[in-house]
Amino acid sequence: MPVLATLRYLCGMLLLACCCQSVLAGPLLQPLTPDQNLSQGSVNDLLLDRQGFLWIATDAGLNRFDGYKNLLIGADSPHLQSLAFTQLLMDKKQRLWALVPRSGLYSFDPVKAKLVLHTSLPGATTLQNRFINLTQADNDELLLSSRTDLYHYQTETQQLTVLAKLADIALPDALIRTLLNTKDWILLGTSQGLVSYDKNTKQLKRIPHLPQGQQSDYQRHVKALQLKQDHLLIGTVEGLYQLELSQIARYLQTGQEPVSEELIAGPNVWQIEVQPDHLLIGTERGLLRYASDSGDTELVLKFSESNFNLSDDNVVALQSDGQGGYWLGSRFDGAYYWHPRSKAIRHFSQTGPAALSNDKIISIVEKNSEELWLGTRNGLNLLNLETRQVQNFLVNPDPKAVWHTSTIMNLSMNKNGDLWFLSSSGLSYFSVQNKELQAPALLNPEHKSVLEAARPGSWLNQQQPFYLLTDQSIYRYQPDSGQVEEIAELNPKLSASDVRIILGKWPGQPDWLVLAAYEKIWLFNEKTAELKLLYQAEASPSFSMRFADKMALDKNNTLWFSASDIGLLAFDATSMQLKHHFHSNNKLNTNVVYAVNSDQLGHIWFSSLHGVSSLNVDTLHIEQFSKKDGLTSNEFIVQSSESLSNGEMAFGSIRGVNLLSPVALTEPRRKPRIVITQLDLLSSPIESPLTDLSGQLFTLPYDSQGLTISYSSLNFRDSGKMRYRYWLDGPQRLVFPEQSSSSVMFPQLTPGDYQFNVVAVSPVTGLESEVATLRLQVQPAPWLSHWAYMAYASVSLMIMLFYLRTRQKQQRMLKVAHTKVTASEQRLKQALDSIDSGAWEWHAHKNIMFASRIYSMLGYQEALNPLAMTQHLSLVHPEDKDAYQQAWQKLMQTPDKTFDHTYRMQHKNGNWLWFRDIGKVAEVDAQGQPERVIGTFSNITETRANQEKARLFGEAFQQTRDWVVILDANQRVIAANQSFADVFGSVDQYLVSPKTHHLGISLQRRRFYTSLLRGLAVNQHWQGEELVHTPDGKERPTLINISAIGDVDKVEFFVLVFTDITAQKVAEEELRYLASYDSLTGLPNRTLLMDRIQHGIEQAKRAKKSLALCFIDLDKFKQVNDSLGHDVGDQLLQEVARRLRATLRETDTIARLGGDEFVVLLESYKNDDNISHVARKMLQSIGEPMQLGTHTVSVSPSIGIAVYPDDALDANALLKHADVAMYYAKDLGRNNFQFFIAEMNEKAHMQLAKETQLRQAFKDGEFINYYQPIVDCRSQSVIGVEVLMRWRHKNALIPPTEFIPMAEDLRLIIPMTLSLLERALVDLQQWRQAGLDLYLSVNLSTSHLEQLSLAEHTEKLLTKYQLPPSCLRFEVTESALMRDHEKAITTMLALNQLGIQLALDDFGTGYSSLKYLKELPIDAIKIDRSFVKDIGIDPDDETIIEAILSMAGSLGMSCVAEGVETEQQLAFFSSRQCYLIQGYLFAKPMPALELINWLHSEHLN
Repeated sequence: MPVLATLRYLCGMLLLACCCQSVLAGPLLQPLTPDQNLSQGSVNDLLLDRQGFLWIATDAGLNRFDGYKNLLIGADSPHLQSLAFTQLLMDKKQRLWALVPRSGLYSFDPVKAKLVLHTSLPGATTLQNRFINLTQADNDELLLSSRTDLYHYQTETQQLTVLAKLADIALPDALIRTLLNTKDWILLGTSQGLVSYDKNTKQLKRIPHLPQGQQSDYQRHVKALQLKQDHLLIGTVEGLYQLELSQIARYLQTGQEPVSEELIAGPNVWQIEVQPDHLLIGTERGLLRYASDSGDTELVLKFSESNFNLSDDNVVALQSDGQGGYWLGSRFDGAYYWHPRSKAIRHFSQTGPAALSNDKIISIVEKNSEELWLGTRNGLNLLNLETRQVQNFLVNPDPKAVWHTSTIMNLSMNKNGDLWFLSSSGLSYFSVQNKELQAPALLNPEHKSVLEAARPGSWLNQQQPFYLLTDQSIYRYQPDSGQVEEIAELNPKLSASDVRIILGKWPGQPDWLVLAAYEKIWLFNEKTAELKLLYQAEASPSFSMRFADKMALDKNNTLWFSASDIGLLAFDATSMQLKHHFHSNNKLNTNVVYAVNSDQLGHIWFSSLHGVSSLNVDTLHIEQFSKKDGLTSNEFIVQSSESLSNGEMAFGSIRGVNLLSPVALTEPRRKPRIVITQLDLLSSPIESPLTDLSGQLFTLPYDSQGLTISYSSLNFRDSGKMRYRYWLDGPQRLVFPEQSSSSVMFPQLTPGDYQFNVVAVSPVTGLESEVATLRLQVQPAPWLSHWAYMAYASVSLMIMLFYLRTRQKQQRMLKVAHTKVTASEQRLKQALDSIDSGAWEWHAHKNIMFASRIYSMLGYQEALNPLAMTQHLSLVHPEDKDAYQQAWQKLMQTPDKTFDHTYRMQHKNGNWLWFRDIGKVAEVDAQGQPERVIGTFSNITETRANQEKARLFGEAFQQTRDWVVILDANQRVIAANQSFADVFGSVDQYLVSPKTHHLGISLQRRRFYTSLLRGLAVNQHWQGEELVHTPDGKERPTLINISAIGDVDKVEFFVLVFTDITAQKVAEEELRYLASYDSLTGLPNRTLLMDRIQHGIEQAKRAKKSLALCFIDLDKFKQVNDSLGHDVGDQLLQEVARRLRATLRETDTIARLGGDEFVVLLESYKNDDNISHVARKMLQSIGEPMQLGTHTVSVSPSIGIAVYPDDALDANALLKHADVAMYYAKDLGRNNFQFFIAEMNEKAHMQLAKETQLRQAFKDGEFINYYQPIVDCRSQSVIGVEVLMRWRHKNALIPPTEFIPMAEDLRLIIPMTLSLLERALVDLQQWRQAGLDLYLSVNLSTSHLEQLSLAEHTEKLLTKYQLPPSCLRFEVTESALMRDHEKAITTMLALNQLGIQLALDDFGTGYSSLKYLKELPIDAIKIDRSFVKDIGIDPDDETIIEAILSMAGSLGMSCVAEGVETEQQLAFFSSRQCYLIQGYLFAKPMPALELINWLHSEHLN
């Protein structure tokens, strides 16, 4: 090192030492080192991003710190962990850039949480050209430098451009150490001086930066550059310098050397932080502070003086946290946080050169503003706060002594500066002047025992008298006079042994003495001897020192008490009423508080076993200070506190005295910040962006476990004291108490939507931050999803239905079983009742007969049952009685015979009923005579009537047209009517000798009928259809009705009625054909087609083959139908059907859906090429000209093809997709085929959505009128307006090009235009009433010209709004006349006859047929804007316009020029006598109200 440089270095060190002699040792630092998970200890750069996260570049990775947790970026990538990051930059777009000299330039993506190599820089592998510096360019680009070259880097294109090289100014060996971008220059700090790069001249130039006489290599070596207002700060290896920017500019322009100012001599400057009134400089000596006003330099801190045992003081990186604190980067030992607020706490203890006699400070009293008296466990100490010198007195040499004469308690200083205190020997007096203990003054020597018995807790009032507390009583003592007086009035009321401490006099009421007892505070009035209880705590089961030790009055006239194990008590000093009680469940973290005192600001301070706390009496917020804030200990001592005259608060602890500055510790009230930093799961990894997650939504799987949400206030100073309050809203609402943890874990959340909420609570002000929220969506388990519940419901429903069905089946089975049981009991009765019968029984010993017919059929009372035989005979018809008796006697005589007799009995109403009785003898007596007879009776009255009816029927059935045949019980013909004989021939031979007849029925079917007839019971019927073969060889479908006729249970004959249903079957067949086939072409219709498609899909599925569906639509069919008539259209469809049949296989299905739509089903095709071949054949076949009568017609098909199973799996979807593909074929120019792809369906849905939106918009009235003026440029007056349709949707205007074509396709254009016309006529009526003589021009589409009622409707509207036809002009395009020429001419002639003018719009852009100008009643021609825009550019367009103007003039038509936007275009038309102008030159289209305002303004002038 040169001698001069060495001398300057030493002088700088001496000066710095002089300036820094008053700085306290041991700076309070918060570490961020590998012990706190920093990736590596060598810190190269620090950066605070916009959200407040700290980024740390180290030799082994990039880190992010949020105040609680350090995160290594790319922790899962060994490559990233091995990279040495040297510089960090946050650009104007808030992108983070990180420079790695050996690898390249990285950018950080916070959303993906990944560090990405943005570009690999050239020369990275060589030391000489390795990139080492990075800074922001003027725009969004970057400036980079290697060791010798300066580069510009475009971030978007990744283009690297060389700006300059040091070799250009003969500095090939210099090293670029730093870059600074200014408005006009890029400043380079190099190892050989300061260099500027002029942005205008693109040249490098060296700038002298040292004062004259200073030219050492270290002083020339520039390492740090920073701007401070209009000055440039230059940090070198040896000193800090300053240049004015104006002098640099002058030097670069004129060569006049700038005058440099040396700010600090000597230090090796790493980094400069500019503050409004000072500079902070990171150097090899530590952190320096330079006062801009005074020029003083102060050593703020050194790493080696901290309690972290660091040896290197280099501060290589410096970053402000935006809250008054700073992060400092060391070379090898990590990063450390320091806040100037920590200087507000200082301490003195037994350690160090100026040692106290003992660390346990029991009492404190201020001697003056510079000195404190400290009473300790062993000795009295006088501490000089400025020099830190300590004088020790009364020290006991016995280290084992505990309670002795050198234990100094209750220190008090009199007006002479002498001290009073209490020790083991009672009250003691210390003469400061003599530096020795002296005997206290006493009037009565007998009171010496009182002074010796005085115990701690006495009140040594500096204002006198003292109140001495002994075990027997309380005394007043006057130190000056030596008078001792007992307060005898108190003893009977309160024992002195119960009093722990005499706290003093109540503020403002000097008669009241405040006494602290166990769990109580008493007030004693010395004048009245009144004793009253001020406060009593709730009793505690545990023994503890529960009493108040000190009291203090705040600025709000509130008296505060610190009470051990009780808390903090506050009383109104006037009313003596309790106002507050703070304890561990209310603001305090412990109930054990001591030494309450008030500061000069009027706020309250107190100590505890957890440190020192301040209480803001206005907000009642409590801030706690502990060892982390700079205290020597967290454990403090009862009563040991003092408010000093310099504003500091002194508290005695077990580790010396601590001084706190309330003024320096007081901060503005501002809300803290809160960010949600991270989301983690124990069960599975989750991608969480490395940014503030507030307001974001995360979706979690159902089995997520161990959800951890991390958050931070990003307050590095108070991170350990910050409190958080959070809660969770959702299916489970969880509310948590305020706590200090920076994360919360939820073991498992039930499925549902949640919102996590968190606020930060400032430990300094108590204010809460805004609420940060995080939305969570926990998905349900698959078996608990909506679909699962639907499946469960379906299964449950099926089970329930199955259960109900099974139950019904069981109930039916039970019912059947019950019926069988009941039938077994009443079998006979039910059987007989079913045939109108019953049972009877005769008993011989009483000659009576039981029979239910007496009351059930004959109408008599049930009491008459049984009847005596004589009574029974009395009811028998007289004509039948004898025969009955004979039959009965025969039974009696021959009991083994059966009784079977038919006779009549009289009903109660006089009618006669026929009965048939059948019976047998059931019992006989010993002589063989009948004892009991049982039998059944049958009411055969109806049978007798039927027999009579049959006789009458035999005469009637001969007249019916149906074939009637009667068969006997053996199925032989016994009768047939004439209709049967007419068909089958005479049946006389059957009547003479009954035998079977084939009846025209086949042998197989006759066997069926034979079996059927045998199974029929009496009165049973059967009906069915049969195909009958008649003798003439015809097959006739017939309906056969068969009835079994008989008596009781014996069938006697069968009646067969054949009805010929041939006509009905023919009609049904025709209906079936019409239901399945198209009547015009004979092709299958949609119903049959869908059935065949489904059948084809099933076959293809079984055979694992494909099938294709071709949807065919005929192009231009509507024009043929409309122009040549429906008959020709029908012939065309029939011819297309014929050609398709001829082209395709017989196995292929051809169907017509209606109109001009055909569908072809192709089965068993191998691949798409085969299908394409068939499609081309259909295109060729249909596309050939057709001769339809006298007309030759050509149409072309558009074919859409969908393939099973690739495009759809069912018939409906397959047809739909083929239809969609057909529309795409039309859009591609028609006469082609297109295979379906998925994108078509999506576009079709989009198109449908747009069409639906358009329909709804029309329904909701979203279409509005805009008007563009038509100006006569000769008079500069508006003569008309063109009305234009606009769609206002969601406060935005949709251009007509997006909805007009769709409206025309949907046929909505007609009602939309009519609505537009009516709105326009309303406006036109108002304008004309206001004196504006304007005409209205309306555009008509092709669809309007096909509406023959247009003229009639327009006339009604003109009449409705009382407007003349001359005020209306319709504009039509040339293309609109082409589709239906005849209808267009008819409509236009009708409009012309009405008096409405017609204009030909966009003339020259369409077919430009002069025929229309001749045939149609055209009044005006509008020159299209496509010609107008090229005036002055394209001579051809000018020639066309001149031709149109000339032609229009010859035909007597006016011309309107559209789209005129420039004065040149206006002059062109004016010079050619075309004066009607429309375009932006005069006005753009505007709403009606805006048009009125425009018309009344001075626009035309």
